[in-house]
Amino acid sequence: MAEVSANFPLRANYFAGGASLTPDQAVSLVNLLNDLAALAVRLEEEGTWIEADLAAEETPANGGMLSVANPLGVPLIILDMIVDVTTQATGAATADVGVAANGTTSSDTILDGIDIGTGVNIFNPANDGGTNGKKIRKWAITEFVTGTASLDSTGLVGKAHIKYRKETLT
Repeated sequence: MAEVSANFPLRANYFAGGASLTPDQAVSLVNLLNDLAALAVRLEEEGTWIEADLAAEETPANGGMLSVANPLGVPLIILDMIVDVTTQATGAATADVGVAANGTTSSDTILDGIDIGTGVNIFNPANDGGTNGKKIRKWAITEFVTGTASLDSTGLVGKAHIKYRKETLT
């Protein structure tokens, strides 16, 4: 990463109100800018979380419980996911969650067969991936993360938390 240099000309017209910086203030400002740039890079590498509500449905439909479009419109990598069921479904439903071509296609590539009908629980791919679920997945520009219940999920309340980062870091 290129660093900002303290050796740039400081003129009064660069600052609101016509104030100038002393050399010590200029160095402090440059150090602050470098720290902010390093923080931005670290945050980009660590990923960002997005949150979506789970939807209860009497008659399950593909992507009906959850449908989240790629939020950035660039290739992403899903680093982790948490499904937090705060109120269980009244039916004995299980659910699949994964990356799909569109918002109305079922997928089980992240969570496969999680039990959303017998209790309040937190699910993640490391512990609850099932047969097909994997923690890290690619998320293409036009793809969705979808969730589909197997049976009636009336009464279901919860949230999905998806941690992602850009596939190519800048």
